[in-house]
Amino acid sequence: MVQVKQRILQHSRWPIHLRFIIWTLVTGKTRSIVYAALMVISGLFPAAGVWVAMHVFTAALHIHAVHIRVLLRWIAAWAGIALVSSLIWSVYQVVEEALKLTLEAEMERSLQQKTARLALETFERGDFHDMLERAREMTKPGELMNLLAESWFIGQSVVTTIAIAGVIATWNAWMLTAVIVVAALDVLAQLGQAREAHALKHALAPNQRLRRYIQDVLTTPASAKEVRTFAAGERLLTRWASLHCEDMAREWRVQRRHELVRSALAIGGVLGVVLGIAIVCFQTISGALSAAEFAAILYGLQQFHTGVNEAIGRVGYLRQYLLRIGDLFTYLTLEPEIRDKTDTDIQPGPLEVRSVSFCYPRAKEKALSDISLTVPFGQRVAVVGENGAGKSTLVRLLLGLYEPTTGAIQLGGKDIQTLRADRRASISSVVFQDFIKYAFTLRENIGLGNYDKMDDEQAIVAAAKAGGADEVASALSAGYETLLTTRFADGTDLSGGQWQKVAISRAFMRNPMIVALDEPTSALDPQMETEVLERFLSISGERTAIIVSHRLGIARLCDRILVMSNGRLVEEGTHEDLLQLGGEYARMWNLQAQRYRTPSQPSGD
Repeated sequence: MVQVKQRILQHSRWPIHLRFIIWTLVTGKTRSIVYAALMVISGLFPAAGVWVAMHVFTAALHIHAVHIRVLLRWIAAWAGIALVSSLIWSVYQVVEEALKLTLEAEMERSLQQKTARLALETFERGDFHDMLERAREMTKPGELMNLLAESWFIGQSVVTTIAIAGVIATWNAWMLTAVIVVAALDVLAQLGQAREAHALKHALAPNQRLRRYIQDVLTTPASAKEVRTFAAGERLLTRWASLHCEDMAREWRVQRRHELVRSALAIGGVLGVVLGIAIVCFQTISGALSAAEFAAILYGLQQFHTGVNEAIGRVGYLRQYLLRIGDLFTYLTLEPEIRDKTDTDIQPGPLEVRSVSFCYPRAKEKALSDISLTVPFGQRVAVVGENGAGKSTLVRLLLGLYEPTTGAIQLGGKDIQTLRADRRASISSVVFQDFIKYAFTLRENIGLGNYDKMDDEQAIVAAAKAGGADEVASALSAGYETLLTTRFADGTDLSGGQWQKVAISRAFMRNPMIVALDEPTSALDPQMETEVLERFLSISGERTAIIVSHRLGIARLCDRILVMSNGRLVEEGTHEDLLQLGGEYARMWNLQAQRYRTPSQPSGD
């Protein structure tokens, strides 16, 4: 069933509306069919009411010539139509709610599943977050159902107008033609305006995202102190207001043009109906129509006009919803995805990088070029280099988070890209520079390193001891059950050093072959950073350990140093070897050493 739904989404040549309707039928088959049937049946009632009304008027006008029971029967029929219509509406409401829950749950699941399956490098695309934001619009509560309701309401209105048209056409075809021509012009205008409105929304998306970001900077407690320190609040607010005014001006110009067109068409519609009524009056005076038929036509025209207006009014909204569901479908077919892998087991062994290059999506230049190296199992490796040298990118490739553009990475003789995502995740663990500070308890913050062991008290305590979070727990009143956030009541926050220990403990919830620190201590002072990194190296045990850092003091404690520059591996060796080489590493070492050396001290180790 999942594969069927995916194929529906991937049929880009199909009209968006058709893809959506088919997806709806596949997702909630029985409820969708019942829902559609109720809408169609409801659409026939107004035409039936017009036809019955004509007989009621005829019987009422000729009450002396017919039996009173004839009139009562037609009135009863009219009342019956209204009663059945009301009952069907009640059933429709129940079916709609059930279908709404089914569709929203499935689409939200599809969106989250797609996001989880996207290759990590996709998140580096400049337009990715705009795409994701537009896709999320349609997963908000009620949005999918609004699209489906608009679709079927238009269908119902079309059924109503066609049925009424058939009744009116038997009395006056010219009248019907005039009304249809006027309605067609309005429909075309609504379609064009919906497309323009959607294009405007796309054009405004970057500005709106920037406005929300500025708003977050101005209102988030974490940024409030810096904004006030630099007195940047007024300038940021001015920039927000400028963007807001720019967007409002563009929206107003489009809205003004749309309203002028709608006003002109509304005037034309009224004139068309007036002309039609004048024709009907002339035919009634000339005897071509009876008084009952005249009354029924006027009633029918009112029903027809209501149906046309509902259809026209909804066409614009439907067009906007279709364009938005198109954005969602585009996101759900976005590539590249993490490919399905094998269940191949992997054993501890050397980490081998063979002629690996990597280029971020839509980037013009490679982030890494022709990297080759071998890291024996259990070796402690430092990766150093200037900003933008490719250190973090290399580590993410080594951990299997990115897939090489060319080349291969093997662990224990097997390509890590052939492993399933869960298998690949089990062989490595990492603490990133921007690690997450979850607004959960200390126990949950650690346990999220291995979700399967979230309730394993011994595993959490052991990981906490390995990473130093046990010291954090002992300083908290509620220990491991302390809520680590000030967003909620009874919560508390931690210092930078304490959060580092929590993040490292989280990494040790697994028993990985490779552990890595990707500059998570850059915000700490040198002494605390050294303490954290030395602790990390001491507890890494027999695992392969990788440390990325700007500061070179810790590098000398590692077995091997990899020096990156402009996406290339330019040097590798021990601290002493690289100093003797007198290359890039020696240059960086001397630059950093100058910060702590007095003028009389010589350079060197």
